[in-house]
Parts: sequence; structure tokens; C-alpha cells
Amino acid sequence: EYVSGGELFQLLEQFAVFSEMDAFLLFHQLCNAIAYLHAKGIAHRDLKLENILLDKKHNIKLIDFGLSKYGEAAKKMRTLCGTKYYLAPEIVRGEAYSIQCDVWSLGVILFTMCCGFLPFDHDNEVTLMKAISMGLFKMPS
Repeated sequence: EYVSGGELFQLLEQFAVFSEMDAFLLFHQLCNAIAYLHAKGIAHRDLKLENILLDKKHNIKLIDFGLSKYGEAAKKMRTLCGTKYYLAPEIVRGEAYSIQCDVWSLGVILFTMCCGFLPFDHDNEVTLMKAISMGLFKMPS
């Protein structure tokens, strides 16, 4: 299926930040999509702005299910995978995690849509992983 609206990442680059209403409308769709996946026992595990496409009416389409897990395999995972800026703390710490890792990524996406920058964005990977693990980020004023 051709999706003419491009990536959510590209749209955010164009506008810098989304209005509360635009962020709400897009995020609501995204939450519904993830709720559907989770109800089917599917963990996406690589939610990020680049994996959310938009059609011409700004309806979202999730892509890249290459890291997803299904059923029993999605109940207790240990693989370090996903895009580092969106990783949940338990993944960074090497702990077992479940389908809820997608919920953390949703929070990172919402923060980025509303603030125009990632909550965890360090050049040094060790510093980045420590910040994620400890939940250390700055709120915009």
C-alpha cells in the first residue's frame, strides 16, 4: 500500500513541534494501533517516528515489524533490540521485559511530538543508556 504522507519524523521536522490538538489526534491513532497489537499478543519493539507513516489525511500506518514478537514469545523477552533513543529502561538494563516496552516508546514519541526533540539524546552511548535507565531528561520550560 502506498502511503503518500511520508514519515511522522518528516512531518515533525517540517513543523518543529505539533500543536496539542495535532499531537492528540496522531497519538490517539497510534495508541489505538498499539492497543490492537497488544490485544493480539504482538509486541512491536521498534516504535519510533520513522516507523509511523501517514496517508494524505494524516491517518497513521505502522511499519517495520521485523523485531516484533508474538504470543508466548512476547510475554518475556530479553533481546536488546530496537532504536536506542526509544528503548525502555528495563531493556537498557538487560532485564526481562514484556509487551509493555512499547508503552515506553509511545511516551518518547509523544514527548518528541510535543517538544520537538527526543527526551534522551546524547552523543555518548554510555551517557544515553544511563539517562534512559535512570529516567533522566530535561523538561522544556
